[in-house]
Amino acid sequence: MSSPAQPSQWQLQPIQGFVGGSYLSRARGVSATRTVNMRVEQNEDQAAKSPYVFFPRSGKKLFATIDNHGIGSRIAGCWSNKYRTFWAAGEGIYEVFQDGSLIQLGTIEIGSNPVTMRANGQQLLICSAGNVYIYTGFALYQPIVNYAVGTATVAGNLVTWESGLSQFQNPGGSGNVNPGDLFVLPPNSTGQGSGAPFVVASVISPTQLTLTQSAGNLSNYAFQLGTQLLTGVMPEFIDGYFIVNVPNTKTFMISAEEDGTSWNALDYGTKNGTVDNIAAIISNNGYLGLIGDTNSTEIWADSGNANFPFQRITGQGINVGTAAPWSVQKLTSGMVMFLVCSQGGEHQIVG
Repeated sequence: MSSPAQPSQWQLQPIQGFVGGSYLSRARGVSATRTVNMRVEQNEDQAAKSPYVFFPRSGKKLFATIDNHGIGSRIAGCWSNKYRTFWAAGEGIYEVFQDGSLIQLGTIEIGSNPVTMRANGQQLLICSAGNVYIYTGFALYQPIVNYAVGTATVAGNLVTWESGLSQFQNPGGSGNVNPGDLFVLPPNSTGQGSGAPFVVASVISPTQLTLTQSAGNLSNYAFQLGTQLLTGVMPEFIDGYFIVNVPNTKTFMISAEEDGTSWNALDYGTKNGTVDNIAAIISNNGYLGLIGDTNSTEIWADSGNANFPFQRITGQGINVGTAAPWSVQKLTSGMVMFLVCSQGGEHQIVG
């Protein structure tokens, strides 16, 4: 299968005079051009001395306050479109409405890095502190990396297999469910199911297993089985698939099509052109950029392959990575901008 050509937006070059004009000498008479709370604006006058100019920050008006039990909460990230806006603060995810009111959707772990989010029109995927959360519109929880899905009838802690790719126990031991595996009943809009995974206690027959605690009573309900929670640094969304890069690895995973609650253990890709791990991912015009933590960037695209849709565009790697993953941004012009690092240790803003 032939690879698509590299898009022009990924042909990076240094940005001359990106900001500049900020140097504070110990001797104020030499230089005192400190720029704090300034915004940069492009100068459209072709004869101007500089293509950019600094202005004081624009005025602000308080719109809403996210209050965490009487204690002000640090804003760690947000996602918005024309109609809805979601914010991460304190230990919660909030939706803020047009009148400034808000509701808490659930709790998440928030670390020192930004919280990043992406949406597919129905669901919101959130990456925070190495964890991945999915908000389905009625529940917020951490999905698992599954090796089997199907339907089952649940009676307390007894689970009876109804349908799926395989039973709980296969002849010869291939694909067997083991004690300690995670069993998830994805919550639905009627309040059934649970985002928190249950733990398998024992497998008592090819069609029955027990859990360490009661999961309620459900008939012919969808289930997932796996061994670990999904982890991720940054989320993206391309062609119906959510994408996350696994922390401190060369691996990225994709969700089921249009379903951020389902992540199959076999649906992963590997940045294999060089040895550095993935520091950041970003989508741009349908292409996926895997930006390394040392000296390389790979461009992938949706090839339409039924087994795994994403394919690396061979021969089109970029010999820079980033030491600042959260500097990677996509501008409205379609250009990707970030602080690069090279194998020689040079750092530069490019776009």
